Amino acid sequence: MVQVETFAQFGVVFLLFALGLEFSLPKLRVVGPVAVLGGVLQIALFMFLCGLTAALCGAKLSEGVFVGTFLSMSSTAVVSKFLVEKGSTNALHGQVTIGTLILQDCAVGLLFALIPVLGGSSGIFGGMMSMG
Repeated sequence: MVQVETFAQFGVVFLLFALGLEFSLPKLRVVGPVAVLGGVLQIALFMFLCGLTAALCGAKLSEGVFVGTFLSMSSTAVVSKFLVEKGSTNALHGQVTIGTLILQDCAVGLLFALIPVLGGSSGIFGGMMSMG
């Protein structure tokens, strides 16, 4: 188990290193508003649609929102590898895509903080405290 965790940590480090080589802060500033808006809308839309689907199927709304939250996450490794292979990392659509992926990676922490809210009975106040 320790060896698997060690390899996983190396994988994360190499992924972040490779992503850092492909993307710079000045490029992020250019596409930032579009990437942030697109990323937030994508996450919110998936949460809404999966919550609605769960409610229509008789499941709990919170279970649908939970599934939608994690379905909205894209694989940074797969998408960035595809962009590198196509030579699109410096194109506008590539920069927006990578900016959106960075937003999604950062949002994972906040979304993990939502797990107690979606799965428990802590209520809105408890959820805000958890996220804080």
